[in-house]
Amino acid sequence: MKKNEWSKLKVFLLFIVILCNIPTSGYGGELVNTNFDSFGDWFQKNWIDDGSSISVDSTSPDPPNVLKFYFPSGYLGGNTPATVGFKIPNPVQEYYVQYYFKYSSNWEFHPVADKQMYIYTEPSHSDSHCAIMTHWGSLVFSVGGPSYPDGSRSFKSNPSFTPERGRWYKLNIHVKMNSPRGTANGIAEMWIDDVKIINATNVMYLLSNSSDSGFQSFNFSPVYGGAGSQKSHDDYVYFDKAIISTSHISGSPLPDKVIDPPITDKVPSFPQGLTIQGQ
Repeated sequence: MKKNEWSKLKVFLLFIVILCNIPTSGYGGELVNTNFDSFGDWFQKNWIDDGSSISVDSTSPDPPNVLKFYFPSGYLGGNTPATVGFKIPNPVQEYYVQYYFKYSSNWEFHPVADKQMYIYTEPSHSDSHCAIMTHWGSLVFSVGGPSYPDGSRSFKSNPSFTPERGRWYKLNIHVKMNSPRGTANGIAEMWIDDVKIINATNVMYLLSNSSDSGFQSFNFSPVYGGAGSQKSHDDYVYFDKAIISTSHISGSPLPDKVIDPPITDKVPSFPQGLTIQGQ
């Protein structure tokens, strides 16, 4: 190879190195985006007949089909009619979720709590989980698991929002794992209709002795209760347009702490004026 050809090759290789180190957009990593026209990649476990089903609701923000959970009259507290979930390929340290929900117009809140969904850490699926629930009618974010003494929760937000029956709401969640394990510095943020209602930076998702490595499973599992009590009439809760991502979901509120790298669509120009000594 001639001296000038070798010099040009070095310049080209240098350019490739620069190109490969350009910060990539933080808006990516979308793992699932479903409007529940079908169950698709979501797994479904019905614990009662018609526990979960695809139903038509023209009032949905993303009509016509929605995910419906059915609670028949007499349904006992402490149970869920079904679980519909999605498990991403590998545990992650940061998790973004967006979905819409609605309680039926005559929904009977449990005296203690009504769960909506769970995010589990893996691989044990038992060390820790975080859940969205209504606590005496008000929405809260809770973290706990069997690894905590007596099943106690490591974090529970103050009740800050009470959903109206018969109305659709958009819910966004951003969670980031505590690091190192056993340190209460994890992040939990939650928005309702783009208004922030939870902003916590002191969450301990994993204890120091946990065998889990990150968030992985997401389940819609609307437990009625708390034990005790029972439904006095048929009830329904609906979900729609569920998105799970490992980075910020486009169009949703930005987290307070900017974690993603700066977004750029600029490609650097070819290096100019470089002088490379041949060998």
